[in-house]
Amino acid sequence: MMTAVALAIRLYLVFTGFCIAADGVEYVRMAREFAAGAPMKALASQFSPLYPWLISRLHRVVPDWERGGDLISAAFGTLTVPLVYLLILQAFRNRENALGAAALTAIQPWMAGYSASVRTEAGFICLMVAAVYLLLAGIDQASTIAIALAGVVGGAAYLYRAEAFGFLLVGEAFLIAGPFIWRRWRIRQASAWATALAVAFLVVASPYLLFLHRETGHWTISHELNITAASGVMETATNKAPWLALSRSGNVSLLAPLYLDPRAYTYKAAHDMVFSLYYLAEALGPIPAVLLAIGIGVRGREIFHSWSESLLAAMVLFFMFGFTFFATGPRFMIHLVAYMFGWVMVGFECASERLGELELIGPGRAPAALAIVIALTLLPQTLWPLGYDLRAFAQAAADIRRADGGDFAIVSADARISYYADAKAVAMPDSVSGDFCRWLERQPEAKYLMMSRRDERQLGDPRGLRCVTFIKRYPRTASSYFELFAVRRDH
Repeated sequence: MMTAVALAIRLYLVFTGFCIAADGVEYVRMAREFAAGAPMKALASQFSPLYPWLISRLHRVVPDWERGGDLISAAFGTLTVPLVYLLILQAFRNRENALGAAALTAIQPWMAGYSASVRTEAGFICLMVAAVYLLLAGIDQASTIAIALAGVVGGAAYLYRAEAFGFLLVGEAFLIAGPFIWRRWRIRQASAWATALAVAFLVVASPYLLFLHRETGHWTISHELNITAASGVMETATNKAPWLALSRSGNVSLLAPLYLDPRAYTYKAAHDMVFSLYYLAEALGPIPAVLLAIGIGVRGREIFHSWSESLLAAMVLFFMFGFTFFATGPRFMIHLVAYMFGWVMVGFECASERLGELELIGPGRAPAALAIVIALTLLPQTLWPLGYDLRAFAQAAADIRRADGGDFAIVSADARISYYADAKAVAMPDSVSGDFCRWLERQPEAKYLMMSRRDERQLGDPRGLRCVTFIKRYPRTASSYFELFAVRRDH
């Protein structure tokens, strides 16, 4: 039932969405390169290859690139629901808690939204939940095969997003530490299982790791992580120029941000660490976050006495604090909420018992009443059409194509208008020294300019410039907007 509800929500979001995700433009570009038989061009991207490769395969059946990416995310997002049920059932041995966790997965706004977008979150979460479940089941059943399968799935998750390499690190440490902490398995078993997990993971991941080594000249796990770290520092650094240069340099050393400016990088990591709990609460939502705190309080030290709950806790803590060294925020914390839904449901049980003590509600109706409150607070956000505030990109692109069928470029801070207009993209500069018109003259292919209200505050209102002609304003949200201009070459 919950799986069917999840599928319906995700398909609704797929077919009501207004705009592709920002990263989706690059995923589609990679998919086109794979489909065109140019895999090396696709692999040159900062992003991991598996998701765009899947889009390229589905393109044979679904011609619309964006829709194909959406549907792959929807499939993974839907599959995550029964996998979360299995994971929580395996870890907590409580069917009601597992059902509640699956229901939360189905209607959680961020998880639903990412499951209807051209992004990697849905597939990554699905594969990671499957890998952790297989690891738990393998330990519980003393099955080396299941643990090896966990490695295979974890390796596939790495090909989806590089962060999955952390699963291997956590899994290896957990298996080796287990005989000394919980005495649930023997040292000989731990060695065999750790070997099986590592070998299976690396068999799947090694082709891409070897490719990265060949391309960069040293061992690294991703093109993206260093870029993400540099971009994260830019948000807090006083001098943003060197960090912008690093993010565009192609330097994939994980130590590069630390070497560039240790103080700025340390400040960024400390800042993100302080705000990690806030980001986690934002990702969960207010009521589930409160229930999580209650559930952790109820379980207390028993979490660490339970080897299965300890693995979930280790995954959460490793990634929550590991993200602070690269990039964090609700978008990244949503990768972790599936592991916490078991404690959310423990908190749900406790809160239901307290509500049941009220005469107005009673013990029989308390769980249903609380579940309805949670659903009513989550579903409006879950069902809000995706990209509504960015609908201007597709609208402006349609207007451009109705008026102009040639080859040209569009200047914008966001490449999505160029994607929809099937035009070349020219990145809007952060600042321009001197005359903006002279800067435009140096962009010979630029025929259109699109600016947001924020861009105009930063670079100045272009309406008075001789080199552009105002075409149309497109609403965003409230008083915000985008404006489209034609670039004049006759001034």
